Amino acid sequence: MPHPTTVTLTGTGVPHPAPGRAGAGVLIRHGDVALQFDAGRGTVIRLSEAGVEPYALTAQFVTHVHSDHVIDLADVAMTRWIQQQLHPCGPLVIVAPQGTAARYVRRMFDVFDDDIATRIAHVQPGPPEVEVIEFPPTGQPAVVWVSDDGNVVVDAVAVHHEPAEAVAYRVTTPTAVVVVSGDTVVCDEVEQLAAGADLLVHEACRTTALADVIAGTRLETVFSYHADTVPLGGLAERAGVAHLLLTHLIPAPSGDTEEAAFVADVRSGGYTGRVTVGRDLTEVVVDRTADVAAPSAADTLDVADDWRSPFETVLDPHRATHIGIWRDEADDISGDFYRWDVPALNPECSDAIVAGTRTDVVGLDLTNITDLLDPGYLPLETGIARTSTGALSVAVLTQWPDTDPEMIDWWFGWHLASTERYKLWHPQAHYFSQPRFDLSDVPGLTDRQRYVDNTSWVDEYISFLPSRLAITFHDPADIGLGSEALEAAGYGTVVCAVVTDSDHGHELSRLVHAVRRTNFGCEMRSRFIFGPEIPDLIGPLMLDHCWTEMTHLASFLPKLHAHVASSSPAR
Repeated sequence: MPHPTTVTLTGTGVPHPAPGRAGAGVLIRHGDVALQFDAGRGTVIRLSEAGVEPYALTAQFVTHVHSDHVIDLADVAMTRWIQQQLHPCGPLVIVAPQGTAARYVRRMFDVFDDDIATRIAHVQPGPPEVEVIEFPPTGQPAVVWVSDDGNVVVDAVAVHHEPAEAVAYRVTTPTAVVVVSGDTVVCDEVEQLAAGADLLVHEACRTTALADVIAGTRLETVFSYHADTVPLGGLAERAGVAHLLLTHLIPAPSGDTEEAAFVADVRSGGYTGRVTVGRDLTEVVVDRTADVAAPSAADTLDVADDWRSPFETVLDPHRATHIGIWRDEADDISGDFYRWDVPALNPECSDAIVAGTRTDVVGLDLTNITDLLDPGYLPLETGIARTSTGALSVAVLTQWPDTDPEMIDWWFGWHLASTERYKLWHPQAHYFSQPRFDLSDVPGLTDRQRYVDNTSWVDEYISFLPSRLAITFHDPADIGLGSEALEAAGYGTVVCAVVTDSDHGHELSRLVHAVRRTNFGCEMRSRFIFGPEIPDLIGPLMLDHCWTEMTHLASFLPKLHAHVASSSPAR
């Protein structure tokens, strides 16, 4: 049986130190083959923490000669040399492009000549040895290394990190294709190398987001030869990459909110696959040959799992849809629960719409979203305001009598399956829905496993505006709303998503529906966060839409939940 392929980030940092982030490095393992790519500061320690000592490495690869990628290369080789006393392993194979990289490898022991002489005199039988395999970097992928059994093949291609001479690598095993970008701008060479890859490990720099901050500074030059996160999303989407793992993060994120900003950049560039913002020792296991099996209800859905791939659907860009449920589309559920009339706005919503964008309060965005954890209510629970960064924030409070948060999780997992279910929610606005992964007939899943890390493609009207959207649901912990804190604050669930344009992939907003238990059922505190460029007129439209669809759904959800449960208890 083929071994899975395991990818571990041994360092996600850059030359400027950041707590918890070692220098650049990626470890790829398949069976007994262990390949290390680059060796920034702290690599030997991270390798040990990952369970792979330097003596166990099959080969070491170098992408380019910048200190944050090679400063520990001699440490890897000399530690292996010292470990030979207990673990005979032979010379370290180092694969490097011709030129500066190969020259560095040959000279890296020079500054240790006194130390090496002392160790030879007392302990070591001879000097440290490396076997250098150098290759000419070219603009087309070429094989540069093959394992003894022929099962693991590494290709390389020259990339653009000028003025440094740099390469990217593609590792092909019987169970995975993994690409390591090294340092480079977004370029055609990496896109070609990554075509159809299971995992792309790529450096990430927030150039677009920070353009105004770095303009006219030396950082502008530094950013110019690193990969901008926004076009990186486009590259990964065009290449058909299944999972994008971001590393060498510029600037290094200090928490969930800043990590979420990297994901938002990639999404705005058009990427719809899985995204992971790397931390040191982040591990991804890939096995494209494994039998597809859904996790049990007790399992959590790990972003690295690929069991959903057979259930992936393709969105028709020319789909023809319509408002309403026609007679030949109706089933027993729509016959009982589809109602054209929706509730009229309550006075609180009407007053908030008349008030427009308020200037006496500050709206919530991802920087202060944890204010929802405070007891009681915030100054803005239904209304519109700008945030401290100028983003447009829409708040909507809805009441859900006789409803518990578990029913709302059930709804989000259940309604994704069909347009007819989506139309129940807002009959005057919703007219198309399709899940990226159709998990409706997969047994044993929890409700959250059906929608978290899934995308709902929807067509709907936001007031008079027809919108074609992709709503990608995420774990609320990604934005700082961890499960323990939510439970302590009385919440039963939080629905969290990034909303993009399904036709072009541009990010439009973030949404958060925080569901708090009450004595009569529960209440939903919704927040929609739009960019600073979004005009104020969108606020009232979104407020009306959200309050209407949520209040309408609340009016029949308990009965619908009971009806479906009684008709198909196993779902």
